Amino acid sequence: MKVFYSFGFIIVYTLIGFSLKAQNLYFETAFGTSMQDIARSIVQLNSGSLFLTGSSASGNLGNTDISLIKLDRYGNEEWTSYFGDANANNGYSLAKCSDGNLILLGDALVSPGDSDILIYKVDTLGGIIWQYEYATSLNESVKCIEQTSDGGFITAGFQTDSSGLNNAFVLKIDGSGNYQWSRSIGGSDNDYASMIKQMPGGNYILTSDTRSHGAGGYDVELTKLDSSGNIIWQNAYGDSLNNGCQGIYLSNDGYFISYGETEIAPGSYFDMFLEKIDTNGVSVWKKYYGDSNRADACFSIIQNNSGDYFLTGYSNTFNGGQAMDLALIKTDVNGNLIWGRGFGAQGVDIGYAIIPSLDNGYYIAGKYFDMEFSDDQYYLIHVEGVYGGTSNLNELKDDDHWTLWPNPSDGNFSVQIDVQRPDLQINIYSIEGKLLLSKQCAEGLLEFNLKGLLNKGFYVVELVSESGVGRKKIVID
Repeated sequence: MKVFYSFGFIIVYTLIGFSLKAQNLYFETAFGTSMQDIARSIVQLNSGSLFLTGSSASGNLGNTDISLIKLDRYGNEEWTSYFGDANANNGYSLAKCSDGNLILLGDALVSPGDSDILIYKVDTLGGIIWQYEYATSLNESVKCIEQTSDGGFITAGFQTDSSGLNNAFVLKIDGSGNYQWSRSIGGSDNDYASMIKQMPGGNYILTSDTRSHGAGGYDVELTKLDSSGNIIWQNAYGDSLNNGCQGIYLSNDGYFISYGETEIAPGSYFDMFLEKIDTNGVSVWKKYYGDSNRADACFSIIQNNSGDYFLTGYSNTFNGGQAMDLALIKTDVNGNLIWGRGFGAQGVDIGYAIIPSLDNGYYIAGKYFDMEFSDDQYYLIHVEGVYGGTSNLNELKDDDHWTLWPNPSDGNFSVQIDVQRPDLQINIYSIEGKLLLSKQCAEGLLEFNLKGLLNKGFYVVELVSESGVGRKKIVID
């Protein structure tokens, strides 16, 4: 794990935990300072350069600052800029603009219970083109931003009304950072918007957590708005348990995919969920991922050209029940689980954003808890798209320390592991990337008796350890 300490223009490189080659195309890296650093959003430019935004306690503006970090495609940090004021500032969302610049969203805590919205348009050197602040006597914060078809920008979050309740809140500005309109949408209880997306034709779909509507507790609510922010329809989804939505995604076939976390029993840990909803607000299917005795939540999703979904968030289901890890889950087009895996160490590690990469993989941005300094670091992972690994087949030198035979095989084969490693795991995948078998293992000889259970064809046997991932292809004949 490579960590970068940045103080002004002095950069010191320190290795902690485990070491990964910095120039690997697929990699895992944590970096930051000895103070709190969290990445919330990520974009990649056509040049391959990466930009992360989030929050840092090591900025030079006072308290916590909004951070913008530029990295190369291999995760090597190039520079960091800070935005905000002397208050506590947090960065939440970053998006590419049609003119090649970036739009950056955050907030400022002016006083307890009173935050204001901060929006910056910046160039790719981190220079401010313009900035906009939405400030009232009320408390407001927004969590997402995207450019609209008219060249302006749309954001969503919440605003506290005069009675002390929170309403879902939408803010629209033009391409020069001038206010156009805003909407406060709520009811008799608390409502919080998590994301808004513009649909083809100019309307918007807004997703919120609501206690004003639904079956009880918190439910997920979708609101369709016209281009001026007027409500076209509004539906709640959930049950008497608590349900939370972290965002909305427009699927390849034009449907809405709602995602987040939900209780499956009163007071239970959360499971991840995906729910497919048509453009009239009717639920098509809903799928859950996790274990009733373990905590799981989804914060971001992406879909590939084949229709498969990749989810990230946190989990201690898909890492064997260890500490809370950053989670990566792959499902098919109907939401059926293909595989899930965890990344991280002993602390709480979370993935907040996932995007496709120019190298046929996926970047995940989030936070990694550094046990040495007892604080969060920026966390960036680049995985390949089939198995969700951070190295190419047979790339790691660790791969030389285990053997697989016979190959080809009739389904009965053996794996010999020659070097002792902590927390070993063996996975077997179809060549399409579907996880077929997973088991914990140790140094020595493992025998697999799968004759008659595997069809003829190619499969991948994967060895996972703290020091990396190695894979071997096997032919079942």
